Amino acid sequence: EKASATLRAQEAAFQELRDMQSRLPEHLAELEQRTAEVRARVQTSRVALAELTRRYPANALASIIDNPDQALQLLDGATESVREARADVDKDDRPTAVVRTRAAQLAVGQAATLLDAVDGAGAELDAAAPRLVSAIASISSDVTDAQRLAPSNPAVTPYVTRAQAAITAGGQLLSDEYAPAWWVLADPEGNEICLCTWQDRA
Repeated sequence: EKASATLRAQEAAFQELRDMQSRLPEHLAELEQRTAEVRARVQTSRVALAELTRRYPANALASIIDNPDQALQLLDGATESVREARADVDKDDRPTAVVRTRAAQLAVGQAATLLDAVDGAGAELDAAAPRLVSAIASISSDVTDAQRLAPSNPAVTPYVTRAQAAITAGGQLLSDEYAPAWWVLADPEGNEICLCTWQDRA
């Protein structure tokens, strides 16, 4: 069954390439339009990113801070590939033109994905805030329990101290990828700590 699925996927891919080769001028025109549409989003993403940097610490935006520049590079490469593909068509070298066109399509798709990440970052970070408050409340309760049950336990005290320091400092959220099982915070000096809860620990 897996082999059959792989074969069907390959057949579909070959059919797509054959279709592209038979309709290259139309595909190139559509690709130029799509490239222009995505390029028009770059400046909007820069503005959105500037607003995010005003609201959130740099470490919270590290994964997207270069996205507009990277998207622009991909779009420039796609534009050049389209230009070269048109020259290939004029020379009746359609197989090469198909390869260039497909590469340009992938580049434009990657650029759009990078810009989508910037567009969605604000909502994701805003949504993380109340979840972080809940997690800190849970950790605060755990810290209180630890202080009550093992006030002088040398195996517990260092972790209680670190957790309490992060909570007191109002730590910045670095990652909530595994929330609500654990969160990664940083204090104002950039020291990181994992805050773990009892939730979703299956």
